[in-house]
Amino acid sequence: AMSSSTASSSSAPADAGGRRDLPRTLSHLLPSAAASAVNPFVNHSVRDMPPATRLRFLAGFLFLLPIRLFALVIILVAFFSLNAVATHNLTAEERKKPFVPWRRFLMRGAQFMMPPLLMCFGFMSIRKRGVQAEKKDAPLLVVAPHSNPLDWAPVEFFAWASVVSDKSNLKIPVIGTALRSLQCILVDRFDPNSKKMTVGAIKDRVAAVQAGEDWPPLMIFPGGCTTRNDSLITFKPGAFIPGAPVQPVALNFTPDGFDASWVADGPSLPVIMLLCMAQCWGTIDITFLPVHVPTEEEKASPMKFADAVRAEIAAVLRVPMTEHATEDMILQAAARKRGLPASVGTVEYSYLKRKLGVSLDDTKKYLDDFAKMDKNHDGKVSLEEFAAYLNLPATSDSAKSLFAGYASSDGNELQFKEYIAGMVLVTTPVLDEALLLRAFTLLEQAERDVLAGTSGTPEPGAPLEANAAEAAAQAAIKAVSQPVIENGDVEEPTAEKTQHIKVSSAAFKSMLESMLLRQGLSVEEAADASQKVLFEADLDKDGFVTFDEFVSSIKAKPLYANLLATSLKEVNDVDAMF
Repeated sequence: AMSSSTASSSSAPADAGGRRDLPRTLSHLLPSAAASAVNPFVNHSVRDMPPATRLRFLAGFLFLLPIRLFALVIILVAFFSLNAVATHNLTAEERKKPFVPWRRFLMRGAQFMMPPLLMCFGFMSIRKRGVQAEKKDAPLLVVAPHSNPLDWAPVEFFAWASVVSDKSNLKIPVIGTALRSLQCILVDRFDPNSKKMTVGAIKDRVAAVQAGEDWPPLMIFPGGCTTRNDSLITFKPGAFIPGAPVQPVALNFTPDGFDASWVADGPSLPVIMLLCMAQCWGTIDITFLPVHVPTEEEKASPMKFADAVRAEIAAVLRVPMTEHATEDMILQAAARKRGLPASVGTVEYSYLKRKLGVSLDDTKKYLDDFAKMDKNHDGKVSLEEFAAYLNLPATSDSAKSLFAGYASSDGNELQFKEYIAGMVLVTTPVLDEALLLRAFTLLEQAERDVLAGTSGTPEPGAPLEANAAEAAAQAAIKAVSQPVIENGDVEEPTAEKTQHIKVSSAAFKSMLESMLLRQGLSVEEAADASQKVLFEADLDKDGFVTFDEFVSSIKAKPLYANLLATSLKEVNDVDAMF
């Protein structure tokens, strides 16, 4: 693991003193600037609304909103009544079967209430293009983008489709009745097997429709969350796992004077709904694309199937496809919770996961570290903040070299996406506990050997004189340098192996000073930095550093592992280091 990191550093250009910088190889692994320019989770249209438009909406609030609100109440009462009658005395056994004709007839009445419902929200025109396929030919309707809760209404008007919903929604007045009338697939999001059960339920519904049962088609928003409608985020694979033909549906809401997208960084849902009801004339375009029959390759790879369908919808809407995903929205919320701008969490997660294999939990941990570095909470880390986090002077070659290996091409600031890439590619490989145990064990053995040569056989962890501590550190670094990197047969650490391993604070501090001196720090800077690291490592302040304390300090500030790896790779003998 350590060899992969240090091997990369060996290909980087060396400075005049022979020390090599960390590789600047991360930029090509990050999304392009053009793709990143689109942020589907930001909607500032209301905040940036010009004065003339604000006056128009003020008039709408005074004259249009009361009328539309009154009409909405009437429509909802009628809609609820039809749904209630259609599902009256519906037994558990009947819920497992398609509705009988008289129930479907009542639901047709509710279906034709969709245009008046949308008119109450100011969308006076619904324009349909394309032809809806027979449900046996396309039992799944894949609809995108998903920008607000009204998206289902135009689709229901033309297709009257079922949806996948959490079963807790059945308890919500009106909505629960509507879900029952749509014969939705209900899932329990708190069930650990929820995803598996959802995919299974979709497969069963698809098979039933293809077998000729009179179920409504199934409508799915594969993006998984609401976004702006001027781009398409990565589709989740759930709807494509069955490998059945799907009909893509392109949806485009065009409000009058603002963006009605309900996203993390934008107006709240009540504000959006009120603005819709106060607008003069909004339009909705819905396009039913030709049925997409998956190839054998797409059946074998649901993500390829999803990407192909996404490309078709994007082409019709003439919008870009981004590498954002639902996880970006989660990370945005996590960034705000840590006092950072929400935009910090927008990392185009699908791209990073595909390229780097990073998990959401790991990304949250990296966000914690990034928030600790970003002292002024502006969403960027400067060299000064970076060095302060490592207890290093900003003027040191070590801090500059490590910072340059992570930061963008201009080298002035570190973005969160760059930090993730650096942690995965450069730092994490060095955090192998087996390698850390070998390094620490050799330091302890060197300490014992030095003591044995000066004062007989010592007790484990016995304190060292200053000169003996330095000698132990030198001997340990020499012993660790090549074997740790080249020897792949390193035993895995166990509690039995590590519980008695400890070194004196003097030896630990001396080793740190030696490494930092090699990194270009002055004697005073190295002594100050190593003292700060020692303070963080010796948790119980007993004058010794145990292996567990050593690992905890490294994992608390993983960037220290880079300094350790660079020092060990560079050292060929004691004379070269001192």
